[in-house]
Amino acid sequence: MTVNFMAGHGPVGAGELVQHSSRQNAGLVGLPAFLDNAKTFGITTLTRDDYWLALTLGGGEVPLIEMAGVYQVFANAGKRMPPVAIRHVTNVQGKVICQFTPPGQDSKGVNPCQPSPDTGKQVITPQHAYLITSILSDKRARCPAFGCPNSLELSVQPVAAKTGTTNDYKDNWTLGYTPDLVVASGWATRTTLR
Repeated sequence: MTVNFMAGHGPVGAGELVQHSSRQNAGLVGLPAFLDNAKTFGITTLTRDDYWLALTLGGGEVPLIEMAGVYQVFANAGKRMPPVAIRHVTNVQGKVICQFTPPGQDSKGVNPCQPSPDTGKQVITPQHAYLITSILSDKRARCPAFGCPNSLELSVQPVAAKTGTTNDYKDNWTLGYTPDLVVASGWATRTTLR
């Protein structure tokens, strides 16, 4: 168990730090290594040169589709596949106009809706992906923040999930996954009426 301290909670494990979005050690990674890892996981939008260490604490904007691509690496045992935004398009008669066909499967003559991704690249070991998934699917670790049971659980199978907010707590997002599906949901925006 990695021991760390969260204000008011005493020693906690690494999994609890992730579940509770504790960022006490985020700066230890270093910005160049952080950006290199982000690119490996498919983040292409962090291109400014003025982020500094605040980036490791959420100080940069990343589109939800890229974040879904990051979390699918964990769902896919460490293999990165570019996210697919359109699964298929049909006309009013129900005929499939275009569809996504996973690499190695027969498209049955239907055109792709977008360029087909490659067969994937292993960016982390399956063991590391399993550890992250185990941490993000720990129901007990979510209890202090969301209560037990909570809306991040499914009765049929474990769900790995992570929530986040912007620095000003205005926008919220949730990313969740099972081995078969990644769901990205956001932004629930809180507005202040004047």
